[in-house]
Amino acid sequence: MSQKILSASRIKTFESCSWKYHCNYVLKIPSESNDGARRGNVCHAVLEYLLGKNRIEYVNRITEAGNIEAVESVARLVKKLLVKEGADVKENYKTCNKFIVTGLNQDFFGEGGIAQEPEIEFLIKGKNPEYQIRGYIDKAIRYDKENSLKIVDYKSSKVKFKGQELTANIQAMTYSLAAKKLWPELKKVLVEFVFLKYPRKPLQQIQFSKEQLDGFEYMLSSVYEKMNAFTEEDAHSNYASDKPEPKDGSFGGCLECGRGSRYKGQLKKDGTLVWHCSYKYDFEYYALVDKNGKVLKSDLKESNLEPKKGCKIIKKYYAGCPAHNAFQNKQADAFESFKSEESARDDFDF
Repeated sequence: MSQKILSASRIKTFESCSWKYHCNYVLKIPSESNDGARRGNVCHAVLEYLLGKNRIEYVNRITEAGNIEAVESVARLVKKLLVKEGADVKENYKTCNKFIVTGLNQDFFGEGGIAQEPEIEFLIKGKNPEYQIRGYIDKAIRYDKENSLKIVDYKSSKVKFKGQELTANIQAMTYSLAAKKLWPELKKVLVEFVFLKYPRKPLQQIQFSKEQLDGFEYMLSSVYEKMNAFTEEDAHSNYASDKPEPKDGSFGGCLECGRGSRYKGQLKKDGTLVWHCSYKYDFEYYALVDKNGKVLKSDLKESNLEPKKGCKIIKKYYAGCPAHNAFQNKQADAFESFKSEESARDDFDF
């Protein structure tokens, strides 16, 4: 059996909830995307496109106007990508416009440095301690004079990082470790998160010491070993719902279940869906399976799956998170017990 290679997102999922990890990476059950994620995908793609050669004129025109419509081809690209993502173009176009302008206003090409090719792929194979981790660096700017590197990552999320989300950020640590392996001569590696929702103060920066990165490698080795020995029994060992809410204000623990969502399809006052973990409630989906029944790919829409020779597309059912189902069952049992007691009570028995 081939070894499972780590990634920042895989580690984060593994650490946050064993059931979510099992659904996503073992059973390969699709998760429902939302407009926030779709906008993020569009903004990342456009900012990567604008980082290419001979695009500085485009960037200047957009930043001067404060609007992507200063470059017609970029505006068209945003609309095209929104359609491809299955997002509401009219509602999301304005937001993407603002987000992209914010990204371009943050020293986009790195004054005094040299922007490297976007999407730098890396695969680190640690031997002592043993681990393997893969990923992509969205944007890196090399400053030869200071012998340093700034890694830029764009975030379209609603809130900035708090507490350990920033100080022990797995993604930032992975980037820093990769940079040290790719460019061992570097004296300094800085990771900069650009939160596109906040045009006035979008930046959060972090830098790690050699000792911190050495410790991170041992953490990777431990997770690598556990992940490659993961069983179905382990899927029930570390539910997010059983964890307390973080005291440092970060997002984690039971919050990752979507505590505000009490039932499937619950809506806010404005008519939008109350957020919850994609695997909290039951749903149907489609899977492309081979002749042995192994799931090769899955999606919520059958039309998004391409048939392959020797494979077939089947409809499947996901029953929902066991931890949440157990909680609902306890509530239902308590209610039934209450009804039984009420029906058996004498109306005049005070």
